[in-house]
Amino acid sequence: MKVLFLTYHFAPHNQIGAVRCTKTAKYLVQGGDEVRVLTAGDKPFAETLPIEMDSSLIQWVPCPHLDRIARVASSRLTDAQVSVPLSQQTGLKARVLRRLYYLYKIFTWYPDNIARWKSGLLEAARKEVAKFQPDIIFASGPPYTQLLTAAAISQETGIPWVCELRDLWVDNHNYPYTTWRRRIEEKLETRTLSTASAFITVSEPLAEKIRRKYKAPVHVVPNGFDPPDFPDKRSNTFSAEKLHLAYTGFIYSGKQDIRPLLEAISIVKQSAKSVVLHLYGRSLGDVVEQAKVLNISDSVHYHGVVPYRESLDAQRSVDALVFLNWNDAQQTGVYSGKLFEYLGARRPIVCVGTTPTVASDLILERKAGCFSDEPAELAQFLMQLYDEKQDKGGIADSPDTVSAGFTRQEQTAQIRRILQAAATPHGLC
Repeated sequence: MKVLFLTYHFAPHNQIGAVRCTKTAKYLVQGGDEVRVLTAGDKPFAETLPIEMDSSLIQWVPCPHLDRIARVASSRLTDAQVSVPLSQQTGLKARVLRRLYYLYKIFTWYPDNIARWKSGLLEAARKEVAKFQPDIIFASGPPYTQLLTAAAISQETGIPWVCELRDLWVDNHNYPYTTWRRRIEEKLETRTLSTASAFITVSEPLAEKIRRKYKAPVHVVPNGFDPPDFPDKRSNTFSAEKLHLAYTGFIYSGKQDIRPLLEAISIVKQSAKSVVLHLYGRSLGDVVEQAKVLNISDSVHYHGVVPYRESLDAQRSVDALVFLNWNDAQQTGVYSGKLFEYLGARRPIVCVGTTPTVASDLILERKAGCFSDEPAELAQFLMQLYDEKQDKGGIADSPDTVSAGFTRQEQTAQIRRILQAAATPHGLC
């Protein structure tokens, strides 16, 4: 099967969406499929994600008009890793800047901040179709500009396309714009996605929302982890006398709340047991500020943005991992690519949140950790882990059953079957 894969996120630019897309391409190729990838060659993310396929199969299409504000913020990460993002700053100047930035996005980011990439991507896709003659076009979003391109190429050539929505479009749990903008964009979404031969998404609640809007088959392929990425043995990076936790990624203000965990660490500290929270990722300065207020600054270490494999090594080497659940009763279908990496790391998971979701349900069903937003309950769990570490010299790995069925290779096998069915005339998707 010949697959033309359109995706903004891809290696070497390190972002959680890029991990899924890169692994999908890797295992499609290893499974015997012919794959050509068209991705953006100019992105404001660290180039630390390994390229795990022949680079001659990848075309990095210039994307010169990305949001300049995002670029500036990204370029300053190494110099100001504990800075608080604009969205969390207070004061008149910050409020005015936020408002101007919001208006700027409403009128220029349509459908997203890479909208001007479409013309270049469309040209590259036409040339690749003529040369490669794919059986199927596969496009993964967000962002959504590449979905527009896939739909346009499909309409021009008659080649079917499959749409992967790692997050929803206008029904996205984090959709940021006004009602009138949403109405306009919903028409664009409908025109675009109604041409897809099949859909892939990451959870059943998201799939149900897609099924209510579109006739094409909708398949659930959750995120996963790649066992070869993790070190066989845990490193001795972290001290034996303390309980070490790690949080990796970004925190969505107003949707995720780490404060109950910080309060729990404060409680544990009063019992003379020592817990250290290690932060890896972008714009986590607000957590550092909260730690100062609670007088636990010595218990929070911010490492900034690190290479992908270093992040996985940290996940494997700490005593437990922190997962922040999505606190929105209307959006319970939100997993996270991070969750499946955590399962692959086989360390206990401390899930913090108010609202049960598919993510917290999975953690509890697999007996992978705890779930609470009560500082006292979280503190009790941390003290249990601390005592286990001191009594047994370490915390045992979770059993294989915790992560069973979630490898990237298994995930890609499902995607391959969906693509094959869509590429076959009258195939059953």
